[in-house]
Amino acid sequence: MFEDRGAEGIELMKEMVE
Repeated sequence: MFEDRGAEGIELMKEMVE
């Protein structure tokens, strides 16, 4: 899922959660 993007995917997910 987000592993392909690595940190970028996590950052985007964090912004969406907030």
